[in-house]
Amino acid sequence: MLRRCARHIPPKSRFCVFRTGQTLAVVLLLLGGASSCGGDSERATGSTVGTGGETPGTAGAAGADASNTAGAGNNSASGGSPGAAGGGVSAGTAGLVGTGGNASSTGGAALSGAGGAGGSSQVPIGGTGGVASNTGGTAPGGTGGVGGSSQVPTGGAGGAVTAPCEYGLDECDGDPATWCETLLILDPEHCGRCGRVCASGECMQGMCTGVVLVDGIDQPADMVLDGEWVYWVTQGGMLERISITGDNRETLTSGGFDGAALVVYDGVVYWSGRYVEGTGSLLGFVASIPSEGGSTTTLADGLEGPQQLAAVPSGVYWLDFMGVYRWTPDAEVVAIDTDILGAFDIVADVREVCWALERLSSEGYIINCYDPASGASVELDAGEGRPTHLAMDEEFIYFGTSEGVSRVPRAGGTAEPVGTGWSGYIVPRIVLMGDTLLVATAAAGGVWTIPKDAGPDGYATRVSPVAAPPIAFAADDNYFYWLTEDPGQILRAER
Repeated sequence: MLRRCARHIPPKSRFCVFRTGQTLAVVLLLLGGASSCGGDSERATGSTVGTGGETPGTAGAAGADASNTAGAGNNSASGGSPGAAGGGVSAGTAGLVGTGGNASSTGGAALSGAGGAGGSSQVPIGGTGGVASNTGGTAPGGTGGVGGSSQVPTGGAGGAVTAPCEYGLDECDGDPATWCETLLILDPEHCGRCGRVCASGECMQGMCTGVVLVDGIDQPADMVLDGEWVYWVTQGGMLERISITGDNRETLTSGGFDGAALVVYDGVVYWSGRYVEGTGSLLGFVASIPSEGGSTTTLADGLEGPQQLAAVPSGVYWLDFMGVYRWTPDAEVVAIDTDILGAFDIVADVREVCWALERLSSEGYIINCYDPASGASVELDAGEGRPTHLAMDEEFIYFGTSEGVSRVPRAGGTAEPVGTGWSGYIVPRIVLMGDTLLVATAAAGGVWTIPKDAGPDGYATRVSPVAAPPIAFAADDNYFYWLTEDPGQILRAER
């Protein structure tokens, strides 16, 4: 990253000098702009001196003071002219000495140049002001020095010259004396960029390693993020949550079930699973519990094998081996789609509910989008790769496959890849945040970001290492969260 440094030099003080009799008086003018004792367009001139006698006469009267404003930089402010000689031997007193112009230097393409010579207080004519275009360093260089004044015969030095940092280095401490001092690929205080602090204390290749929020989870199944809490369910019959800071861990319910998936919506946790006791194969269920704990409510049971869920105002939807179902607050369970060979994920917003599947009646993978208001559905062609996870915005459905990330218009059309170089990177989770897709990959062991409109030729950036393949993934404005099966952990890393 290219950085520029600048030096801001306050305006020079200006001095006016005049002589009265044998006394040298100095008047200091503190100027905010380019003001001094000379004039903008005229020079101060001494008044006419008196007439001398036959013998050496006395000096003429001092020239009248001039206090007009000095010229801007690049003008030469001159002092007053000497008084005309009297009839006597002594000449009249010189007029006031002008002050050199203040230079307002600007960085330029060349190296730093010196200011003009300042005026001397010992001569009646002020020195030439500093050059207005006192040149600073090369492109990343600082501002050029201030030009000379009547008291300093030499202008200020040019600005400091800086250079772009090499790859992996950056200027983070603000001190030009230690330019490009920070190694971004290893510094846990500036990991990947200045100011990015790794809570884990470890920076690996410019990425913060994860901090373990929860350890020792037995047979984890799914995890979601809702506000200040992370929720998870296990195949061992545990439904728990922990604050995103890792301070509080709470068990919402436990025992008697094998959990499969969960979602949190409007203060309620909905989860799917199978009861561990009973007869026959139809032991699947969908249940709910308040997100802060309380009584469990069974929404549906006697199901084949409920999996992923989605919750929106129109109801709670879930995938099953035998179809897609909806539960509504009036306790009605309705089959939405039963022509299913296999369903893989479901996502919903207030407008539509969409799920990825294979049909019994046709070949290929499709994404079916259902409008709860009208009951109409539209089928979208997902291409050849099996969709493993879905995300949506107003225009597109985004999905991961064994070949990477793709998207298809919600209005219908052809699916297209989002980015290239994904081959072999199984994508178990996608999170859409604004205009950016956050992608957790299993084979590559990491979290990646890519603009959602990157197109087929776009490239993803790896932003967090993941040692074990994630089975669930979530993100907020500050952190990534992921669940691993072996070991059973929930980790968090800085975005």
